[in-house]
Amino acid sequence: MVRPRFPGGRQADCDIRRYAGHRPFHLACFTASAMKRAISFVCIAALVAAGTVSSAEAAAVRPDHPLIGLWRLPYPNSSCAEIYRIGADGITVVTSHHEVAESECTVSDRPGPTGFYKWMHRTVRGNGEQDCSGHITEPGQEVTRYILLHPGGDVFVMCEDEDEALATCIGPFIRLPDADI
Repeated sequence: MVRPRFPGGRQADCDIRRYAGHRPFHLACFTASAMKRAISFVCIAALVAAGTVSSAEAAAVRPDHPLIGLWRLPYPNSSCAEIYRIGADGITVVTSHHEVAESECTVSDRPGPTGFYKWMHRTVRGNGEQDCSGHITEPGQEVTRYILLHPGGDVFVMCEDEDEALATCIGPFIRLPDADI
């Protein structure tokens, strides 16, 4: 198979996923096996979505930031999904199965040179219930992740690092119609 060459010498196909801004996301690339590898990472994702700074310390996200809104992370082979509500006030609320967790987050205004937004969270509170993966989010945990947003703005993946091959990522997170975020 011939892979197209993109600026900077990057190659893109479903094996190495896609490079931000050069090739659109294809949901078909998010295979069940990739999602299964990410399941162990999903409990961390709940923590990621659930925390960075304390309520008094939360930094506002710019009002027109493309990540503000409602996002759904479906679980493979399950009817369970996580819903992320990312607000311009720096507060993120994640609902996952029976769990509801709140975090304060900061997100870089613009993506870095590799196309990723830096996302830092600290869980400030949770209801102590289990999430879709059976874990419970503990308040006080701080996590840094990197988000690669599709140029269309309706899909993103969340990664442990700025991994252009997306091997450490979970997703896709799919934008939902939001009401008064």
